[in-house]
Amino acid sequence: MSTPAVSKKIALLGLAAASVLAGPAPAEAATTSVKVVRGHGLEACPADYLCLYENPDYNGSADARIWVIGEGKVDSLAASGGDDVARSAYMNANNRNARAYLYAEHAEHGAAVRMDQQVRRRLPAMDDLNGREENGDKVSHLNFDRQVSSTVFWRS
Repeated sequence: MSTPAVSKKIALLGLAAASVLAGPAPAEAATTSVKVVRGHGLEACPADYLCLYENPDYNGSADARIWVIGEGKVDSLAASGGDDVARSAYMNANNRNARAYLYAEHAEHGAAVRMDQQVRRRLPAMDDLNGREENGDKVSHLNFDRQVSSTVFWRS
């Protein structure tokens, strides 16, 4: 029989294992909601949000779906219709410590791509990226086109 303390320790071990693969995430990364809007271009992404675009080049010149994600984690984009759909991404955060991780599987599993101020905050296309496999191995030429299933984003 599992006690709440044992269950909590098991959950924390799982979180620790995931952070080793994806890099450190703040302990306060609570689940956040996803808002779906229509638009195009970088200006369609509100300040201090991570945006996933339905089409390459931030939906080009035509309005299409944008998944607007606030600070925190999204274990699955399925409920918002965004699972394995995104083709470009933009992290509209000016804080130099802001970071986002895009994961190929639900609940922050699978291959991951990191976005930050120093490396990249704009992904106009997601078919040829550098990232990490779930086992932590660095990968070049990772295809994340229509592969994003979960995210973690924080600004501080």
